[in-house]
Amino acid sequence: MGIISITIISPEDAWPLRHLVLRPDQDVSACRWPGDTDESTQHYGARSNDDIVAIGSLYLASHDCAPGPNVWQLRGMAVHPEHRGAQLGRKLLDHMLADARDRLKAKTIWCNARIRATSLYVRAGFEFVSDEFEIEGIGPHRVMRLNLV
Repeated sequence: MGIISITIISPEDAWPLRHLVLRPDQDVSACRWPGDTDESTQHYGARSNDDIVAIGSLYLASHDCAPGPNVWQLRGMAVHPEHRGAQLGRKLLDHMLADARDRLKAKTIWCNARIRATSLYVRAGFEFVSDEFEIEGIGPHRVMRLNLV
């Protein structure tokens, strides 16, 4: 694996990896989410050479568990299957949280975490704020939240 750099990417740059990892059994159009092209939305990509190997996005969106301004939803975290085990998800998440805190002035980050990914978020300081629920066609999730202030 080449040198990893993490940068802001376009939503279009995120869609192929979203499709491969998060929605492989759905049409690629299922990877274009509401809010993707909003001016406030931030898409991040970890690159190995020229290839995007991990992605994540932040959407300005409050939630019942995190009401108020400067609340962001974390969505679409994915690591290319050939690059798993290299802590890319953790590195990308750490970068995104630092950027949210420092540049975006976020107060709270929340997400609908896939059950199999909750340990990543727990290690980053997120807490569970819901019981388990099912997102049809995708699987079991829990809402998690991280207060940044």
